[in-house]
Amino acid sequence: MYKPIEVKALKKYKIWVRYEDGSAGEIDLFDLSGKPVFKFWDINKNFEKVYINKDTGAIAWNEEIEICPHSVYYDINNIDPEAEFKSEKGYAFD
Repeated sequence: MYKPIEVKALKKYKIWVRYEDGSAGEIDLFDLSGKPVFKFWDINKNFEKVYINKDTGAIAWNEEIEICPHSVYYDINNIDPEAEFKSEKGYAFD
C-alpha cells in the first residue's frame, strides 16, 4: 500500500522517508528512544544505520527493530489512520 523507497537518518531520533507515490517528510522518533529495544540506537551511532527491509518493506535498523511504514506515512501526511480505514473499508472502531 504505502511503500517507502528511500530513508535516511537526520539528527538524533529523526528520519526522512520518501514513498513510491512521491510523499516525503521527516518523522521524530524521540518518543521511542530510551525504551529497552530502542536503546540500540544509542550504541555506536546505530540510529544512523536505518534502511528499508527489502523483504518486509519496513523501516529498520536490524532484524529486531522495525517500524511500520504505514504509520510513518500517516504521520508524514497528517492522515488519521482510523478515519482512512473506516472510509476505505466501511468498518468502524467502536
